[in-house]
Amino acid sequence: MKPKISVIIPTFNRSNLVRRAIDSVLAQTYRDFELLVVDDHSPVPVAEALTGISDPRLHLIRHEKNSGAPKARNTGIIQSCGEYVSLLDDDDEFLPQYLERLMAKLSQCPLRTGVVHGGIRFLGAGGEVIQESLPKLKGNIRSHLLRGEKDSNVMGLVRRQCFTDVGLFDEQLSSCQDWDMWLRISEQYDFDILEEVVALYHCHGAQLSSDFRSLIRGRTRMIEKHRALFAQDPQALIIHLKRLGKLHALNGTWKDSWHWFSEVAAIDRVEVFKVIAWLLWDYPYAKWVSPVKGFRTYHDMPLAFQEKR
Repeated sequence: MKPKISVIIPTFNRSNLVRRAIDSVLAQTYRDFELLVVDDHSPVPVAEALTGISDPRLHLIRHEKNSGAPKARNTGIIQSCGEYVSLLDDDDEFLPQYLERLMAKLSQCPLRTGVVHGGIRFLGAGGEVIQESLPKLKGNIRSHLLRGEKDSNVMGLVRRQCFTDVGLFDEQLSSCQDWDMWLRISEQYDFDILEEVVALYHCHGAQLSSDFRSLIRGRTRMIEKHRALFAQDPQALIIHLKRLGKLHALNGTWKDSWHWFSEVAAIDRVEVFKVIAWLLWDYPYAKWVSPVKGFRTYHDMPLAFQEKR
């Protein structure tokens, strides 16, 4: 008998963290699920971290070569069989009622609703609570996603049909994979929310969001891939061009930074003054003071909260 939900944890070289994520899934109050852990060819096989677990719902898949997080997610989706899919990063956790609460919510929604997601509690390296974020965007959220506005990193329960209709994760994206997926899903489906904290996001400084080169590659591809779509809303295109310019500035690749800022100026010259203000005021703080190398003007949250692998 097929499980109702498939939970997928892609992982690479985090044997010290993935066990915590796995345990949080196996401790769910909702029991009708399978758990697929996709080891993206970690140097130390993840199997070594699973000693003592004999739960038949747990399935371990290992790639023969390292292929990246989008490929690992896709492997899990393809090999899973649940009517609903939930993705969990290997360094985060579900609270015990995560699946139960989201399943109850999504089962009450019309078929037009493809994703339901809930609130997240952000924890520091020492386990201290940094902040809690409750989702606010629901219904047709496409216009918000076009401008890069999302309720932090969307953790949620997704109808499998969504992936059938819009395709799998873009394996060419080194970052922005979630954003790209939600943007494509939003073209055909609505989103709904559960206004309570149901998951834990651990901020430990080793996330992909700390790697400016990966962020830059991912955002560059996002602009190239969706430029015509972003251009339908010039302000959305400006937002993404400016963010890419800022990332290059923080990365020290100034020639590329000026290239993207120049594109912004070509669309709206008034934006030049905003860029200058950022360089004078926010850039020094973001570069030298912020412990996560983020800039506060980006949704008023540290950069490490904005994107993950």
